Amino acid sequence: MICRPPLRLLRTVGLCRSLCASAPLSPPPPTPDPASLPNPPSPPLSTVAMTGAFSAIGLGSVCMLQHLLGSDSAMVLGSFGATACLIFAAPSAPFSQPRNVIGGHLIAATVGCTVRYAALLAAPEGFPTLATLPIAAATAIMLMQVTRTMHPPAGGTSLIAATHGALGYELLVPTGIGSTLLVASGCALNNMRQGAPAYPTRWT
Repeated sequence: MICRPPLRLLRTVGLCRSLCASAPLSPPPPTPDPASLPNPPSPPLSTVAMTGAFSAIGLGSVCMLQHLLGSDSAMVLGSFGATACLIFAAPSAPFSQPRNVIGGHLIAATVGCTVRYAALLAAPEGFPTLATLPIAAATAIMLMQVTRTMHPPAGGTSLIAATHGALGYELLVPTGIGSTLLVASGCALNNMRQGAPAYPTRWT
């Protein structure tokens, strides 16, 4: 015996199909133009003051360390200034997390020193700066992407190591210690702000 659905159910299904077929599809909401969006408001003066104070404390500890280690190692401070800007002004950004800060600087410094040594071996009498700088920066960027340690200020570290890396691979010591000090300062100081998100948002 074959069971057939009741006639009323068949009519209801047919009516639903006809309504769905005749109803026009609503267009997706328009994407707002970024240029038409209002600028974000300026942060409160207290937040600005705390950011400046925290940046000064973090960079001050790194400067003291670089001074104790020697003048040659102080050249890496240029990229640490940009790192402090990310850690203390945008602590929730992906580029500001410890993995990105420490790993990015160490990878970039290693690449810069390696490219410098390779260039000196290839042309010991004439250091080809124009060739080494783009190679060092591009290689560091690719390695940071592969290892998920992208940190934009580290691009400057690769250039510093490739052009002024007189310390050689010993430059990794102040680079690693300095980036670790900045992360430690960010962990201690950023979490003192009431109502601010915790730093870091992730470790790995």
